[in-house]
Amino acid sequence: MGSYFDDAHVMMVIQRIITASSNFMMTYNNSLEYIRSGCVTIEFGNGRRIELRAPACFWIPGGSMFRFVLTEPDTRAEHMYIDFDGDRSRKMLAALSEACPAGFVHPDDARQFEQSFQEMLRLYRSDCKANRGAIVVQTENLVRLIEDCCNPEIVKNPDRHGIDALAEKLRGNPFSGYDFHVSAQGAGITEDHFRRLFRERYGATPKEYLMRQRMLRAAELLKNTDMRIKEIEFMCGFSSAVEFS
Repeated sequence: MGSYFDDAHVMMVIQRIITASSNFMMTYNNSLEYIRSGCVTIEFGNGRRIELRAPACFWIPGGSMFRFVLTEPDTRAEHMYIDFDGDRSRKMLAALSEACPAGFVHPDDARQFEQSFQEMLRLYRSDCKANRGAIVVQTENLVRLIEDCCNPEIVKNPDRHGIDALAEKLRGNPFSGYDFHVSAQGAGITEDHFRRLFRERYGATPKEYLMRQRMLRAAELLKNTDMRIKEIEFMCGFSSAVEFS
């Protein structure tokens, strides 16, 4: 498991039915939560209250005191949530709080939220340890969906993660040095997620795409110039004749 996943420790993924108001409880971990059906009021220890009618997604930072109150008597609510901790989770919640100070969103189309939570639940129940990385990826997807709800304008930007911009750079100058970890950081997502988005768009990871561009350029040089193979190998950034061949 890569070090990126070590920064987001998945504690649990739960689905439950709320049938009665709860006592105040302390959440020790950060959490992303989803009201799938029904209507509940979240009361926090600091006196803050938010009423949420499904579908609604909200988040609670670790160390918070809160409780659920059924807004409508003699009803129930379906509730799903993921508890996670670590530096990555704190960055996620900080980004959400900045994008949406209200602390919750009501998605117009809840299907993607449903799919992400259901997939996390499936992965957790199947083998939570082995599937930890995949669960974190689904969590990142949820954060992206929430950010889209908070700021619909970013949905209008089809390249908000800079995938197309990077591909254009790789095509234009394949011989430069590139740090794809830095590219992912600039996009505000993990390198693994950045790699996945790039592959979805271009059918290859950034590294594979860069190698493809270098080989295309090398083929042009072999065909159209009198340069020696060793010169082309060096110009295209290959460390040895074996790697080039």
